[in-house]
Amino acid sequence: MKEKRLKICIYIPTASFFVGGGEVVPLMQAKCLSEIGYRVTLITLSTAQKSDLFSDFLKNNRKINFISAPNPIKGIERMTLSHELGHRLYFSLGRWISSYLNQNHFDIIITHYAPAAIAIPKSIKQLLVLHGVPKKRQIADEVALRVADKLIAVSESVAKGWEEVSGIKNITVIHNGIDEKRFSPKNKDEKKLEDIDVLYVGRLIKIKGLQFLIPAINFLRKEERFSKVRVVIGGAGPFLKEIKFLIKQYNLYKNIKLIGYIKNEELPNYYQRSKLCVFPSYKKEGVLTTMLEAASTQKAIITSDCCGMKDFVINGMNGILVKPKDSHSLYKNIRKLLINQELRYKLGFNARKTILQKWTWKHSIKKLEKVLIEVSSEKNENRR
Repeated sequence: MKEKRLKICIYIPTASFFVGGGEVVPLMQAKCLSEIGYRVTLITLSTAQKSDLFSDFLKNNRKINFISAPNPIKGIERMTLSHELGHRLYFSLGRWISSYLNQNHFDIIITHYAPAAIAIPKSIKQLLVLHGVPKKRQIADEVALRVADKLIAVSESVAKGWEEVSGIKNITVIHNGIDEKRFSPKNKDEKKLEDIDVLYVGRLIKIKGLQFLIPAINFLRKEERFSKVRVVIGGAGPFLKEIKFLIKQYNLYKNIKLIGYIKNEELPNYYQRSKLCVFPSYKKEGVLTTMLEAASTQKAIITSDCCGMKDFVINGMNGILVKPKDSHSLYKNIRKLLINQELRYKLGFNARKTILQKWTWKHSIKKLEKVLIEVSSEKNENRR
């Protein structure tokens, strides 16, 4: 197809050193678009240390043209990536990215962070992907929304949130996908080993809700049959100190294991070893990548009845939705699933089925490609 000769640039500086849904999505977009015939350039930050996810990505995607942007913040890979630091990074790179794009022809650029959009030259058509909702109205965000040619939200709640903040209505929802082959159930001939009762994977930040999961485990542990419940928390982040304090406060050293960041290659195994996975995030989220990974691995999932999690989970059918910030609700539902193996397997089976029906990267990229073709066919004189 003629459209597939389009030159696509994906601009995501943090993908070289940071691992989160906001980094996984653009990397997979680059991979999938390259595989179906687009000429893809990926721009990331030049850092001394690269994440294992990005290192693997470099090795396995030779058709993609990788460009390293100069690093304006020394040691950024060792810092906690906050919104403030993200804004500082993108604004510092503004002049460089504008100059690079003016010197190198691209048909479309895909950005994944609102402040990134501001520095993109008007001569290049731009898709801005919105992953979360800002706490408050900011001038930089408003400008970004208006300079982009097309706005894409990763969930219905993210689209609604930005509409409420900005008043802009024409936001297209394209859900994140999942690599269903990599995140798959164990083969039938493999020995069934579920040595983790409850698994959490994700960043250790306040909005992820671990401060409500830990008391829920304390309620559970008080019952004799669950006195030895095994919980694994995988991830790193600035909320670690508070999590350790809660574990100490409830004396849960024997029940909760903090294992830090889980390497990319080890992730599927942790999901496969768990009986159920819990994601108690309560605000600002799109559709949790880790939730989709667990679902694709055919595991029962419990998550909050808010944000983009509701886009995927149909309560009682392919997962369980609980009231946000409610430890007792988490406790009751974790207990129910640990007791009821049949229900666990039913939810896990249906979660995997939902992934295969409409949540693979094949489904996501098909929708994205449609938008790319539409935007690329628009006449330049009708823009902005």
